[in-house]
Amino acid sequence: MATKIDHDDLVTCPICYEQFTNPKCLPCNHTFCHLCLKSYIITQLVGEGKQAKGFPCPEAKERIEVFQQNVKKGKKLLKTVQEQGSPKQVFITTEKLKMQLKQHIDSLQTELNNASFIDYNLRTDDVIETIRNNLTSVAEVDINQTLVLSSSLKEISDIVNCFFIKEIEPIDVMKLEVHKEHSVKPGGEITGGTYLPDGRLVLCCLTNEKLQVYDKAGNFLFDTNYKEGYPRDICCISSSEILVSFSDGINKYEIQQNELKEKEKISSKFGAWGLAATKDNIIVGYTTEVDVLSMDGQVVQNFSRSGGFVSYVAVSLTGYVYYIDGNDVVCKALDGREVRRLKNPKLQRLLGIAVDKYDNVYVCGNRSNNICVFSADDSHSKMLVTNVNIPINIGFNSTETRLYVCTKRDGCHFYSLKMSD
Repeated sequence: MATKIDHDDLVTCPICYEQFTNPKCLPCNHTFCHLCLKSYIITQLVGEGKQAKGFPCPEAKERIEVFQQNVKKGKKLLKTVQEQGSPKQVFITTEKLKMQLKQHIDSLQTELNNASFIDYNLRTDDVIETIRNNLTSVAEVDINQTLVLSSSLKEISDIVNCFFIKEIEPIDVMKLEVHKEHSVKPGGEITGGTYLPDGRLVLCCLTNEKLQVYDKAGNFLFDTNYKEGYPRDICCISSSEILVSFSDGINKYEIQQNELKEKEKISSKFGAWGLAATKDNIIVGYTTEVDVLSMDGQVVQNFSRSGGFVSYVAVSLTGYVYYIDGNDVVCKALDGREVRRLKNPKLQRLLGIAVDKYDNVYVCGNRSNNICVFSADDSHSKMLVTNVNIPINIGFNSTETRLYVCTKRDGCHFYSLKMSD
C-alpha cells in the first residue's frame, strides 16, 4: 500500500514550524532553517562547555561531530578535486578550505566571546595541516579564474559550507514583535519553566506541587508529583539533566522519555527560588541575596539585593549574572563587578528575567502586567507584551524564536518572536 506523504512536512522547519528559510541539511539528512540551526548549535555548544565536540541533531538526536565534520568533508572535497581537477583548481580549493577553517574558528570565538568555551582540538592529518598552514602566497597562479565543480563536487562543497557559522548581527529591539500563539492551563500558579534540548517544555506548577511536561506544539505529555513539596523554578544544565528549586534546597533530575528521575540533592540555603546555570556554576536567587554556587553546592560568590520579594535570575552567554534589585535589573560579572543596571518606570514589581544571545534583556512586570525588553547597548527599551495577567516568569526555546510567559492565574502563554519590516 502506498504511504501518503504530508507535503507540508517536507517544507516545514522542525524547529520553528514555519516554511524553510535558507534551508541547511545535516549529515543525517534532516533539514532546518539556517538561522534556526545556527542558534541551536550555539546554544548546544555553550551548554556543553569545554567538552563540546559537536551537537545532537534537533530532530533525530544523532550526534553531529561538527568540528570533525569540517575536517572530514574538507578532506573529501580536496581528495576529489585532486583526482578530478586541474592543478589550478586544487590550489584554489586548498586555499578556500584553509580560509574557511580559520573563519569558522574566529567566528565562534567572536560569538561566544571566550575562546575557552570551545575545545578546538581538531584531529588533522598532513593534508589538512597543509590546508591550514601552507600555501599562503598565490605566487604566479591566477586565482581570479572561476572554479567549476562537477555536481558531486558542488554537493560536497555545500555540505562543508553549511557548518561555517557567520557572526551574529545584533537586532533592533524596537522592531521586535510578538504574536500570541496559544496557551496551556495546568491549573494553579506557574512559577518556572525551561525548554529541554529536545524541544519539550517543563513547567513548575507551584500550587499543584507538580512538574508538567509538554511537547513542542504545547500538548500535555505527563506530570510528576514530588514529595519535596512546591517546585519553584527550573533550569537545564546539560542535554540530560535539569535542576529544580524547592524551599529547602535544589534537586538534580535526569531527563528520561516519560519521567524525570531524581539523581541527587544539591546543598543550598533555605528559601531558594530563581535558578540559572553556566557550565561551571549554579545561580540561585533568594529574597535578600543571590548566590553563585559550584556544581556541588559550595558558595563561591554572593550578591546582596533589596529584599521584599523573590528573585529570579538569568545568565548570558558571556557568563554575566542578571537579577532583580528593587526596581532595577542588575548585571554583574562573577567577580562581583557591576556591568549594567536597567530600569523602566512602566515596570512594577519586577520578577521573571531572561537574556537572549544578543544580550537583550526581557523582564516581567508582575504588578504592571507587562513584559519589557531592554536593548543590549542600553539605549532603548520597549513594552513587548501588555495586558498579560500577573506574569511571573519568562523564557525562550533554544532558537529564541518562541517566548513563553508563566502567570499566576492564566497558565502559560506562548508567543512567536519576529522582526518587523
